[in-house]
Amino acid sequence: FACIIAGSGLGWSTYPAVRIPAATSLPLSQFVPKQSNLLAPADRYCPHCFRDDETSGRPKYHRLIWNISGVDACPLHGTILESLESSMGPARSSLPGVSPKTGCSLSEIPSRPAPDEMLHPAKLIAGLLDELYENPELFRTQRWALPEFLRYAVGVLFDGDRGKFVRHIGVEHRQVGNWVAGVSRPCLLRVALIAHCCGCTIADVLFGRRVELRKTEPFKIRGLTRKPPGKSVPATMLNAQLQRILATDELPPLQEIAMNLDVDQHHMRKVAPEMCRKLTRRRKEKQTQKTHESFELGFREFYQSFSDLQRQGIYPSDRKVRNDVLQRTGTRLTGWKSSKYLERAHQLSGSQRRHRNGSIRVNLQKQGVS
Repeated sequence: FACIIAGSGLGWSTYPAVRIPAATSLPLSQFVPKQSNLLAPADRYCPHCFRDDETSGRPKYHRLIWNISGVDACPLHGTILESLESSMGPARSSLPGVSPKTGCSLSEIPSRPAPDEMLHPAKLIAGLLDELYENPELFRTQRWALPEFLRYAVGVLFDGDRGKFVRHIGVEHRQVGNWVAGVSRPCLLRVALIAHCCGCTIADVLFGRRVELRKTEPFKIRGLTRKPPGKSVPATMLNAQLQRILATDELPPLQEIAMNLDVDQHHMRKVAPEMCRKLTRRRKEKQTQKTHESFELGFREFYQSFSDLQRQGIYPSDRKVRNDVLQRTGTRLTGWKSSKYLERAHQLSGSQRRHRNGSIRVNLQKQGVS
């Protein structure tokens, strides 16, 4: 689990501007499975939070909760978190609240209201981060006691019948049995689901607290609730649905398509193998095209700084060009990419690369010397 400096993201009830500690998700790592991704795969942000930063006059900063996997909504404003997709590939903007693609303020992006199935886990996880901020020593000294809580909850809310508990939260009976036995641990999103169904906090579940519980109807979470097998879906109907998806620009993975259509992925591959192959091939082509466009856009920015330095009579070394791109666009280029950019820029400009001592670099292989 990576330690990330992401501002506070805590104190959602008061949202203070002065509470900006170096918060990380590391203390939570001992309470979730090792193979579970605690951090989201993509950077997200809340435009409304950035607007609040601008209105209050405080510097914009990224909240820790935006990077937690399973949090898809801002618990303060009730809006969907937007994805920060940089057109520079793996580059990251050094300016919080500024788009690395266009350079505009991310506060100008319109906010979208989030449904309840996104808000419920976001608020529960925000409460967990609040408790982590208020009492970090507790998360270092307390042991994982979820099995004890499950036994307590089953006894209090379901008269000791584990089957009723399993049907209520909508997971497999074997999974709950493994959690109670301590064989496996649920991910943070499943713990949030358990806490919601039992009317308590995530910390209560993790630490096995014997608090007052109340039975609450579960909310639907994509990827966690069981889906119908889909074998009753006719092949013609399924192919027609896949054909409509193929005609759009949005091509999610087959697993996500199967969840959206409420069918089993293996059944979908068996009934519509040709359409599945087309969707997979089209998605790879789009990803390749996106990577190429990202590389070319990055080179255009690099070559502009390269040419500006040359016109000023300054030798455009890799370090100087990268610094100029960073100051001009707020984008930090990676070393391997800038090295390719630099070689290509010298070829286009007809210039030659130099050593640090000022001598011209000679590529012996290109001159036919072994």
